[in-house]
Amino acid sequence: IMGLKKVKKTSDDLGWLVQDPEHEKKVERFEDLFGNNDTIALLVESKDVFDPDVLKMVKNIGAELLDKVPYADTLTSITDVDITRGTEEGMEIFHPFEDGIPTDKKEIEEVKNLLLSRGTVRNKLVSSDCTECWVVLSLHPFPPEEEWQKEYDKPPMNRAGEAAIAIVTDPKWQNEKYTIKPVGLPYTETEEDIVMPKETGKTVLVSFIIMVILLIIFAMSVRGVLVAIIASSVGIMVVFGLQGHMGITIESNMMTLPVLLALALSVGYSIHLLNSFKHYFYITGKRKESVIQSIEETGWPLFFTVVTTVVSVLSFLTTSLEPIRWVGLSCAMSVMAVYLYTAILLPIVMTFGKDKKIESKVENTQEVSKITQTMDEQAEGAQVKNGQEREPVSKAPTNKLFHKIDERFANFGKKVIKRRVILLVSFILIFLACIPGLLKMDVRMNSMTFMGTRIPYIKRIFEVTQSQLGSYFNYNVMITFHKDGDAKNPENLKKVEELESVIASFDNTKKNEGIAKVFSIVSVIKEMNQTFNGDDASYYKIPENQGALAELLFFYENSDSFTQWVDEEYRTVRIRAEVQEFDSKNLAVTISKLREEGKRIFPNADVFLVGAAVNFADLNEHIVFGELYSFIFSIVAIAVL
Repeated sequence: IMGLKKVKKTSDDLGWLVQDPEHEKKVERFEDLFGNNDTIALLVESKDVFDPDVLKMVKNIGAELLDKVPYADTLTSITDVDITRGTEEGMEIFHPFEDGIPTDKKEIEEVKNLLLSRGTVRNKLVSSDCTECWVVLSLHPFPPEEEWQKEYDKPPMNRAGEAAIAIVTDPKWQNEKYTIKPVGLPYTETEEDIVMPKETGKTVLVSFIIMVILLIIFAMSVRGVLVAIIASSVGIMVVFGLQGHMGITIESNMMTLPVLLALALSVGYSIHLLNSFKHYFYITGKRKESVIQSIEETGWPLFFTVVTTVVSVLSFLTTSLEPIRWVGLSCAMSVMAVYLYTAILLPIVMTFGKDKKIESKVENTQEVSKITQTMDEQAEGAQVKNGQEREPVSKAPTNKLFHKIDERFANFGKKVIKRRVILLVSFILIFLACIPGLLKMDVRMNSMTFMGTRIPYIKRIFEVTQSQLGSYFNYNVMITFHKDGDAKNPENLKKVEELESVIASFDNTKKNEGIAKVFSIVSVIKEMNQTFNGDDASYYKIPENQGALAELLFFYENSDSFTQWVDEEYRTVRIRAEVQEFDSKNLAVTISKLREEGKRIFPNADVFLVGAAVNFADLNEHIVFGELYSFIFSIVAIAVL
């Protein structure tokens, strides 16, 4: 138990990811070029987000996030965005609110109209009705674990999340003119780390109370209740203490499972042993002999149950997912610990106390064995000796509740045997009827249904996903051509545009008024081309002439957002798509289609998908097949046993 002081807990989603070295290399390359996959985003809702007070808040909170959040890289919002506009010389890139928020309504109205005229802003950073705006903080890549552990005891994601939470929840941002709803994995995962221990505590407490109530009802023994509580509580502490000594990191989001299993099994084991003891004690009145006989009767069945349960949960070790493997190991250790404490402590405790006198003694133990061989003889309360029927062993105890229950189950057993054929056929037919339903079953993860919107931060995430602009998270497509400068080729950029259209067609891509929240250098170039040609909407396209394209890119290289979408060698292009909601199965279908389309559109380039949405889509497949293999292994192992 002293090992509990050494316990290390984690809720890092990286443990769920199964990645090969080649995948990790590409992720590192993406982060070197374009920064972190994860972002922190704020949905600002107001009657008019172009109200000077709202604009000041957006600019100030953005500046504070950039200044105080660890690993902060760049900020994108309506007050911090690159906008192109035509000039006498041709075109310029400027920041509308670089010099601060103006107080003149006319000046604000001009900027508002300019922003809403840009495809990279309208319904992407600000809704067309100006009631919502989107603030996105991009992050630098997080350092590897061996580096950050030298200075900090918390992962970089949590450090960034905690800093952002402290900023956003500051009372100074509370105002009746607007509401701020934050999302993004660093933010929400940190909130989950705060919420889950409380929710886990509630679950375990309720389960513990139910366990005690069940023991009181079915065990009808103070000692039995106390031993079951000790067995489950101490067993759990021993298991986690051993893991602390062994340096095993505990999955905090999954630790409820072995705890609940330990509570449930302590009830089952205790009731089996107690009822068997009471059965013999009722007949003999002798404690020690009754304990020995109860262990003789229940010892092997209970032990076999333990072994098969341990083998079943250890089958989780066949998966490649670390959290599932930890659950399997912890559940197996919990089952064995609870069994050992129950099987050893309960018999010892029940031997203390006085023997009980019975009204009519049984003359030898062989006759006791005969009495207990069949439930029918016990229910009738008769003892058979030398072929003659005698008076019941004890008239007083026959009215006891547990004896009446035994009689009921004995009668139930008789009825089952009498109807064994029809019952067997019925069960087979019911099983066969269920098989089509098994084939329709699917596995999917969805925080909204898994945790429920009664949890405040989950409710907020749901509200954000239902808004015009808000999304849960995003993913990125990295397209790497064979040669430097290939991204300057108009034909290649048209292919990027085609892949953008594919992404926009997916149901779970965030859209507003039919405009998908998909970002890349393509939309920037089309917007610049339109601006360069007198804001003529017919020029909102990629220039056919490579010289004209090169001229636009020359202007774009001077903007702050240049390296967000293309590398300096013009070899690698990035597309970012925002996801409407988190449903792992739908994501898996989307990502699979996107990979197929990527290969079709870019047969001579490398198309790589990266981001939280991609990770969870791949995870869904690993869970389905990992659990299937575990299930098959478990069935085979139990059959062998």
